[in-house]
Amino acid sequence: MGGTFLPPLDTTTISGSITVNSIIAQTTETMTYQELNTLGTQQRRVLEIVWQRSGATVQEVLTELNAASNAPPLAYTTVLATMQKLEKAGWLMHEPSPENSRTYVYWATRTRCGAIGDSLRKFADTFLDGSKTLLFQHFVDDTGLSEEELDEIKRMIEKKKR
Repeated sequence: MGGTFLPPLDTTTISGSITVNSIIAQTTETMTYQELNTLGTQQRRVLEIVWQRSGATVQEVLTELNAASNAPPLAYTTVLATMQKLEKAGWLMHEPSPENSRTYVYWATRTRCGAIGDSLRKFADTFLDGSKTLLFQHFVDDTGLSEEELDEIKRMIEKKKR
């Protein structure tokens, strides 16, 4: 994933006074999520597209998935079923498109950065007795970080100290 994180969703108005952030806040208070690493490959690909686009229709996701693959094209119903499963699992929500009430726009209920953070915390809790230091130590010692990546980590640490 290259270490690039999308910024948190802004307060884009969906309809009337409802904003993406207000819906996410209401949704996240009541849902228990699957961990990001428990999702299937296609589910993660769909979620990535929704995050990148800050909301997407089934047709938009289908177009991107088919353009990015040399495999036989996916059917609309396959992508729809995947998005409905993600919605049932608490990852997505939908509402009618402002342009066409027969089309639905799907929104992620969590930011990409938040989902990754939750998964890393769960991993640290499960395998490292909650130690974020051991998690960080693994990345520094075992993953062969480049000089640029080490410099970026140093900048992030210095910024956090301020």
